[in-house]
Amino acid sequence: MRFSRDEKWVLSIVILSLGIVTYFAVKNDSYHWIAITSLLGVLVVITLVIGNFRRLRARVDELGRDGQSVVALYSILNPGIPLPELGGYALSANKAAKLMELALDKKPKLIVELGSGVSTLVLAYCLKKNGAGRIVSYDHDENFARITRENVEKHNLSEYVEVIHAPIGEVEIGNNKVKWYQIDINKIDENIDFLFVDGPPRKTQEMARYPAMKFFDNKLESGAIVLLDDANRRDEIKIKELWIEESGGLIRDYGNFREEMFIARKK
Repeated sequence: MRFSRDEKWVLSIVILSLGIVTYFAVKNDSYHWIAITSLLGVLVVITLVIGNFRRLRARVDELGRDGQSVVALYSILNPGIPLPELGGYALSANKAAKLMELALDKKPKLIVELGSGVSTLVLAYCLKKNGAGRIVSYDHDENFARITRENVEKHNLSEYVEVIHAPIGEVEIGNNKVKWYQIDINKIDENIDFLFVDGPPRKTQEMARYPAMKFFDNKLESGAIVLLDDANRRDEIKIKELWIEESGGLIRDYGNFREEMFIARKK
């Protein structure tokens, strides 16, 4: 059974407290305090074990959903070779299946993606299945961009994908200077109907992904799908609310994906 760091601290404090109380109880012949402290300690441990069990059960349920999503991805997209590993720092199987569902339903002509990886392949396979469309994927990390290009080539999806290394630098958006991708917006010569925001990393600056809507808003066509990954993190919770409040044309759509991915649509 595994406990979190906070739970280990609680257990350590309980054990230390029990030891201190036992010492003074024995010293002063007050053994009833040992019984009381032991009972409280047992109750704390039981509470932690129950919490641990609930997390374990939730993880088992999540793994079950992941398994179903992997089956759906492979059966529907029929990739020529195995996809890169899903989960961890990469896109989870559940999110990948949601991207697939949206892309097959929307049939986008132009997908813009911030942060390349397995999502690039999933979306490219969707375009291949749809029979049309292209992806422009921007990545701040040159090595990640190179790996994605290599995977795109291995999967024979190059006709659908352009991966661009776009370093993070100071960019003026509106009246503010922010750290953002070095992207020439004028080179995007058609409207975007699918925007997937999975970058830049949060270490870039506070609310690192916030500039996305202001930067791309004029390029988003009516009805465009906008997705923000990691939407349950503190910064992203603020970002999605500000996007809706400030854009004037962005509405929640398709429901939130278990709070992990914010999904919206431009009016």
